[in-house]
Amino acid sequence: MCFAGHGGLQYGCFFCQNWDISKSKSDQVRSTHIPPEDIVALAIRNRCPSIAFTYNEPTIWAEYAIDICHAAREAGIRTVMVTNGYVTREAFHDIYDHVDAANVDLKAFTEGSMGASR
Repeated sequence: MCFAGHGGLQYGCFFCQNWDISKSKSDQVRSTHIPPEDIVALAIRNRCPSIAFTYNEPTIWAEYAIDICHAAREAGIRTVMVTNGYVTREAFHDIYDHVDAANVDLKAFTEGSMGASR
């Protein structure tokens, strides 16, 4: 599986294992735009059967993830979102109709416990 990540997250939980990369400032990130087709080509070159959108919340960059999903589907590569599950009903199908699978990471058992943030 190939992994793709990006900056951005809705929450700032104290218990987050990725808080340092999910909340990084633009001057702290060394990143380059990679066209969706190049992500898929990288997966093909490395014989990855799937691409996972992870390390932060992929719904933050849903448009880009959807573009990758379209290119991946054409190449026969599956996609999965590793998500906190925080998405409105209105946006759910706009995003998840293009993804093959989702792994929802449970962040808390009560809404109040989400208040503990950085």
